[in-house]
Amino acid sequence: MHEAASEAIGALLWLRLAGFILSGIGGIALVLAAASFFTIRDLRRKGDLEDVPSLRRNGAISAVAGFLLVGLFFVVMMI
Repeated sequence: MHEAASEAIGALLWLRLAGFILSGIGGIALVLAAASFFTIRDLRRKGDLEDVPSLRRNGAISAVAGFLLVGLFFVVMMI
């Protein structure tokens, strides 16, 4: 009985560690999304609009991925 409880606690610790790692990756993705937003702003000021659609798409993908990963962190912490 004690061994099963110990294994369950160990599994929860690994799950929380994975949550922290995914949250860190999500934070990096959110920083990338913010960086693409500022890059788009600078490109528009210069008048160079060629790269704006791809930057907007990549920024949106990074923002959604970051939001989901950080949200997953909070779900994991509720367990």
